Amino acid sequence: MIRNLVYHIFPCPDAHWHWKWNIDTLSQYINRFNGKIIVGIAVEPKGGEFHSDSAEEVIDRFLNTEHLMGKALLKHKKEPEFIVRQNYGHLRECTTFYDMLKIVESKREDEITFFAHAKGMRKSRQRYLHAIRRWISFMLKRNLDDMDFIDSVMREYGCAGVLKGEAGKGSPIHSYDKNIFNKKEWFYDGSFTWFNHKKLFSNPEHYNSELTDYAYGVEWYPCQMFDWKEACDITTKEHRNILFKGSRTFMWVWKELLSHDKTAISWFNMKGL
Repeated sequence: MIRNLVYHIFPCPDAHWHWKWNIDTLSQYINRFNGKIIVGIAVEPKGGEFHSDSAEEVIDRFLNTEHLMGKALLKHKKEPEFIVRQNYGHLRECTTFYDMLKIVESKREDEITFFAHAKGMRKSRQRYLHAIRRWISFMLKRNLDDMDFIDSVMREYGCAGVLKGEAGKGSPIHSYDKNIFNKKEWFYDGSFTWFNHKKLFSNPEHYNSELTDYAYGVEWYPCQMFDWKEACDITTKEHRNILFKGSRTFMWVWKELLSHDKTAISWFNMKGL
């Protein structure tokens, strides 16, 4: 399989050290991608409502060999492509999502793409970072640890990810009423998602602008492209039983999970946590 990465980042200055942590943690898996690596950077000048650190700082964190990602890219001979866009805070990851998809687009049956993003940038999430980092590590490990398994899954399904759940009443996704194709409402909690190129890009609605004009557009996108049965949940039954007891931002959820299975997350770059 040809495996691409499309990765969104908003370098929030209030979480300067955390967006760097996201990149460093991703570095351990960068060799999983034998295709394109596309990094979408959303920036906003100082003084704006959602002002950011600079795109140059993000690019340096990726390419400078003094940092973990720079070392990994050099070691595995990977050359990422960067796109920089004006940030639209109300759109979050949607700001760069379609632009990145267009770069990797193909209808090859042997090509898949993984979407991820630097998670935990909102000010309201800063107090939960110990839990969020475990959440990020869990999503990365389940999606990127066993590529033979992922390749097998993606030959059969339209998309795959972890923590697949129904979007019931009261969920942020459901409240936007964006079910324009009248499909069963579901999502991957955290929105890290694999896409099958042939199945995704054969859908004539894959660039429908109505799907990405609000904050949860990327998280909502898979259920508008694929039916429930076309979407694989690679979360184990044991992990689901624990993680769906409460919000993934609750530290007690992760403590319970790790008391049962310490290997559920990667401990790479988790010092002090």
